[in-house]
Amino acid sequence: MILFMSQSNKTYQSLGRPKGSGSGAAEPLKRDEIRRLFGVCIGARGLRNRAFIAFGLHAGMRVGTVAHLRVGDVIGADGRCKASICISGDREKSKRAHRYYVASKGRQLINDYIQGLNAHEL
Repeated sequence: MILFMSQSNKTYQSLGRPKGSGSGAAEPLKRDEIRRLFGVCIGARGLRNRAFIAFGLHAGMRVGTVAHLRVGDVIGADGRCKASICISGDREKSKRAHRYYVASKGRQLINDYIQGLNAHEL
């Protein structure tokens, strides 16, 4: 239980999760959950959303890291997704440089998105 005082010196109890109710570490997604997640990525932004999810699932990137990716970080000289992506420390939560290795399945999904982009979007 967390107690805090307001400016009027009244004591309030925090309304957070009950102590001991957490199960610890987050559980990984199951295959059917991943299928459903990719299944809802439809419409005009479907390929973009699939690529975004692929960075998290197939490269292990945090959401904030994916959001700060630049075109040059992802696309190699051949116009396809790089097998490994280096991110400088100033764009990482840990403030340390990191190299992410993108699994082949993830590269396929990201390349689908890249191929759908127009030259002016790159």
